[in-house]
Amino acid sequence: MGRLVSCSDDLLVQASLDGDTTAFAALMLRYGEAVVALIRRRVPNAVDAEDILQETLLSAWLHLATLSNAARVKPWLLQIARNSCRDYYRSPLRRDVPVHNEPLEHLVNRYGRAEGPELAEVELRDAFNRLPSPMRLTAQLFYLEDLPISQIAEQLRCPTGTVKSRLHSARNHLRHLLEPDSTKGDDCHD
Repeated sequence: MGRLVSCSDDLLVQASLDGDTTAFAALMLRYGEAVVALIRRRVPNAVDAEDILQETLLSAWLHLATLSNAARVKPWLLQIARNSCRDYYRSPLRRDVPVHNEPLEHLVNRYGRAEGPELAEVELRDAFNRLPSPMRLTAQLFYLEDLPISQIAEQLRCPTGTVKSRLHSARNHLRHLLEPDSTKGDDCHD
C-alpha cells in the first residue's frame, strides 16, 4: 500500500474499478478523515456514526463506477456520506427507538431552551433544517463541510456574491431562530 499513497486519484480510482481493494483503501486513507468528520458532526451517537461510515464506504465501493470525474472523488465521497446521514435520520427504525423516561426539566433553561452541548447541537441542527433550501445548503457547505466560498460557488454553480449573500441571510435567520425570546414559528421565507 505504501506505493499507492503517492498515486493520483485517477490511478487509484481506475485500480479500484479493476478490483484492487488496496487502491480503494488508499483512497479511503486519503479522504477518510474528512468523511469521518462530516459523519461525526451530523450524527453524535458514536455507534450509529460507525454504522453510517460503514454504509458510506460500502456504497462508495459499490457505486465507484458512477464517479464521472476522478479528480472530484473527495466531494463525491462527502456527498455519499451526507446521503447516508440523511437516510439515517429518515429511517423508521431510528424513530422507533424509545426515549429515556427520565424527566427533561433539568435539560431546559428558564427560556424553555435546551441546555447542554448535545441538546444545543440538536437545536442548531433543527434551526439549520428550518432554513430555506438554497440558504441551508450553502450554510451547511460553509459551516459544516468547511468548504471555501469559491468551491461552494463552483459546486452550486452560482456566483461567489450569491454564496456570500446566502451565508449572510443564513446567519441572520439562524440568529433569529436561536434567540431565547424568538418564536419558533416557520418565519423563514427567503
